Amino acid sequence: MIGIIGGYGDIGHNVVETLYGLGHRDLLVGGRYKSETFQRYEGVLFQAVNLCEECTIKEFVNKCSVVINCTGIKEDMTEKLLKEIQRQKCSYIDPQFNSYIQRFAAVNNNIFIEGVGSMPGLSGALPVFVKSKFQKIKGIKLYYLGNGIFSRRSAKDFLDGINFSDNLSMVKYEKGKLLYNNVKENEFLPILNKHCMLLPYFDREAQEVCEFLKLEYAEFYTAIGNNLTYRVLMKARDNYKNNPQQTIEDLCNASMIDYDRNSVCGFIVTAEGEVDRVTKNYTVILKAKDASSLTGEILAIMADILIKQNKRPPINRLSMWEYQAWDKRLIERISESPNICINLYDCSTNDLKKTEEGEI
Repeated sequence: MIGIIGGYGDIGHNVVETLYGLGHRDLLVGGRYKSETFQRYEGVLFQAVNLCEECTIKEFVNKCSVVINCTGIKEDMTEKLLKEIQRQKCSYIDPQFNSYIQRFAAVNNNIFIEGVGSMPGLSGALPVFVKSKFQKIKGIKLYYLGNGIFSRRSAKDFLDGINFSDNLSMVKYEKGKLLYNNVKENEFLPILNKHCMLLPYFDREAQEVCEFLKLEYAEFYTAIGNNLTYRVLMKARDNYKNNPQQTIEDLCNASMIDYDRNSVCGFIVTAEGEVDRVTKNYTVILKAKDASSLTGEILAIMADILIKQNKRPPINRLSMWEYQAWDKRLIERISESPNICINLYDCSTNDLKKTEEGEI
């Protein structure tokens, strides 16, 4: 049985829907209170669980072979859950990075996969995927375009993230060093058909991917329209420290005002490298409906893989990008989803820009 804790939330709901669509009829939704959301879904059951109460955690985990944590709670509140997962020897999937996993991952044969979703997740796995097209990769540029309305929970999680000590803004990676990188204004992103503001970022996942791929250079951007949300985010780091509740409210309101139901979310990763000693460029573009549905679908696909796989990764604790490095079919599996479009081009983003704007 696959357990989804927080299965009634935005991301959790998408996890359940995707797993159900993949044919799973052994799903256990965990939460404090039961909802009627899935009452007509055959094989989708409810189990009351409170992550502060060991007895409810034990009863929930005891029924599962894989547990997906969609609660969005801080990592220090997952200790009881991780301890029980270790004891029951089931697998665990988390959309965020969780330092507490290290305490439990080395003891038994559990598989713990963290940083699974869109960002983190695809933001690390896609660069690893595109690297396979080269004999030697030199550098990458990654652009993430989100789309959706911030809830108070997701706004808090996002703001906590940009204020986390390992996450940096306004920098780029070059020959092992972090250098200043300025905001790019009014940049056209091909295929997504948008002119966007590009906000540079560099987090734990970006650092790990740069070191693993032995890149000479790398740039990571969050792309956002020149709108109210952008203006809130430009001041969010300082404002959140001084007045967190007001900043959360401002971000929620701005995203609601700016939300465009016809827009998409997705990634553009363009890479430069060598094939037979000739410099080549490849660009991978991924598009989906919105960030919540994309993250939910990725979490579900990962759980589906863990249930069906015949071999185990060599280590018990992996991030999503590490799983892609071990099993190169991961992105291929994701591309099979009818709700996710992935295309690979044997050219750079600049070439695609010219095509989109009618220059060639």
